[in-house]
Amino acid sequence: SEEDKQTVSDNLQPLWDEFIATNEAEGYPAQAFIDDMQALSEKYSGLDHDGLAELQEEEPVQDLMP
Repeated sequence: SEEDKQTVSDNLQPLWDEFIATNEAEGYPAQAFIDDMQALSEKYSGLDHDGLAELQEEEPVQDLMP
């Protein structure tokens, strides 16, 4: 349920905050990484098999194979 998703998100936030703080202190772009990961998660989470197949044709990943 949406309520359960929010509960999980709320419980994970302190872990994300710690990850970001630790890695940013070491000079890594952790916040940008998390932002990108969350955006991709939102983009792909609502797609079913057919939607993923369609996306693969419309937006193929380049340079995976030599």
